[in-house]
Amino acid sequence: DEGQRLVMALAALDPKDVDSYADALIVSNAFSSIGLRSKATESLRTALNVAPSGYWSERIRFALVEMLYESAEFSDANEVVEGFESVSADLLPKVLLLQASIQLALGNLENCESICRRMLASEIDEAMQAKTLQTLGEVLGLSGDHYAAALCFAGLLPEQNDLQNADTSVRQ
Repeated sequence: DEGQRLVMALAALDPKDVDSYADALIVSNAFSSIGLRSKATESLRTALNVAPSGYWSERIRFALVEMLYESAEFSDANEVVEGFESVSADLLPKVLLLQASIQLALGNLENCESICRRMLASEIDEAMQAKTLQTLGEVLGLSGDHYAAALCFAGLLPEQNDLQNADTSVRQ
């Protein structure tokens, strides 16, 4: 019943009824909950355009990038993620991991690897480190560096001398 009421309310919604970023966020969440990603994305873009700079603008931009990424609109997601002027410390690891995933999806392996290594050199929690190593492992595997990829998948960050030793032992 609630889903049906939500669909009917969204169908009756006049775009003029949405006059603040909070309204646009609520509408976006409603569209997303019934599976209408294109409408949800449109509402997030509206919210981003009218949101004040700072906390809400940052959160809305991140939600928009996530929505575009999940919709496989990687070029648009990349454009929006590059629009971040600054990112708060609590959101930065999530933004960087999402940006790395976008770069991976676009085939920009060097950019993805660079972002992952930057993240791993910073203070991140274990869960984020594991996700970052997984992404880095995918990049290294696609680059043909299977030994380094295996280390990443095992939860270890390959050091430069590990990679050189593996390369030497393969040649012998």
